[in-house]
Amino acid sequence: MNARCLTVNTSLETILPYCNLLICHGRNGTIYHGIENKTPMLFVTSHFEQEWNVQQLEALQFGKCIDDDTEQRLNEILALN
Repeated sequence: MNARCLTVNTSLETILPYCNLLICHGRNGTIYHGIENKTPMLFVTSHFEQEWNVQQLEALQFGKCIDDDTEQRLNEILALN
């Protein structure tokens, strides 16, 4: 796995063509960029509107949403590093 984290502000239009996965909350602007670039998406929702968006995107197979248990486990793992 080759993951990189950017520490400078960069537009999604610039980096998404080079990304294998987009992790986001499921807000409209980010979703549109992901669809436009055909980038698979992993959603971590934090608001009911995002959950509505993501339900439709999952049905259309644009991405997957992680559940609360998975999110908690990821937070635990990240806290160890």
